[in-house]
Amino acid sequence: MRCALRVLTHLMLGAVVSSLKTSDSPPQALSKTCGVCIAGLARTFPAPSLHQRQVKNIIEPLKQDGWDTSVFLYLASDDDPRKPGEHGTSLNGLDRAVAAFEPAGSTIITQDSPVPQNNHCRQDCWVGNGARMFTRWYGQWGKVQGCYDLVTKAEHQNGRMFDYLLKLRSDLFITSPIEPRKLFVPNTLVVPRGLVDHGSGAVNDWFAGCDRHNCEPYFRMTKTWTSCSGGSFKQSLHLSDCHNSERVLNSNLKSHNIHIKEESLVMTIMPTCDGPACRRIAQMCPYQDTRLCSQLAAECVRESENTNCSVDPARYERFAEQAEARASPQEVNDFLRKMDEIRSDDEDLLREFLSSE
Repeated sequence: MRCALRVLTHLMLGAVVSSLKTSDSPPQALSKTCGVCIAGLARTFPAPSLHQRQVKNIIEPLKQDGWDTSVFLYLASDDDPRKPGEHGTSLNGLDRAVAAFEPAGSTIITQDSPVPQNNHCRQDCWVGNGARMFTRWYGQWGKVQGCYDLVTKAEHQNGRMFDYLLKLRSDLFITSPIEPRKLFVPNTLVVPRGLVDHGSGAVNDWFAGCDRHNCEPYFRMTKTWTSCSGGSFKQSLHLSDCHNSERVLNSNLKSHNIHIKEESLVMTIMPTCDGPACRRIAQMCPYQDTRLCSQLAAECVRESENTNCSVDPARYERFAEQAEARASPQEVNDFLRKMDEIRSDDEDLLREFLSSE
């Protein structure tokens, strides 16, 4: 009996000691996490030459760098061209493209919801013929917010917030692997340098990386309209010129004291139809002449609205090959020399040059 008691006591003490050792063990470190939001009009996203490179140059580098990465997509299958009466192009194969990312969450809509009425605010940024652009602007950021809602839902289910978030346009073409250390900066929101030609008061809205605690103002841009109560949308943004998304974004981020960092990133828009400006930006940007890149980017975006072409997968593959091959330094110098020969105040001649083959 005494022997049995001694054995039982020994076992109990052993269990207590084992428990103490376990409780004294340092907690296992949590993995670093990143949520990736792909949002926008589908357009060329289904093209393998586009979305496969997004996986290769964004998702794979994150995982190789040790990031536990979750992808979320919020896409509109029908295009929304800038001018009434036009019909934009979105390629077939959207479901296949979405599946390539093995997403943690995805939503495909046909068209954007109507812009909510705000009787406490006058929409005076996009007026007259530009009123349609306000609808497009709200739809653009509505899809970003829709993707963000997928992120926050996943965070609630997992009981943990992501450490960082990335957001990119669905038709964004990435020509080389990202470097996470350049995009994930504490207390900072990182955006591409240049590539949009709207002056110093604007920031690029194609792509962003942000410390999770600095993401909300970016992903909930629609609140600039729905929460406006000052009588004038323009005044609420503290802008005298607010007719483009990049200026509105910059103003909103600054009003929330978000630190913005610009980083040179090798990317462009893959348009729904190939064109000379898009070919040149794919070859030549970003280089030292940021204004040239901005002009080419603006022309490329305009070309993406052109729907008078046949959808040819080989065309997108050629675009991709040109973007990855880039131009030689001599080709760049020759191009810049020709630019210098054109008088800077002759916009018609400049436009003709940029749009020539």
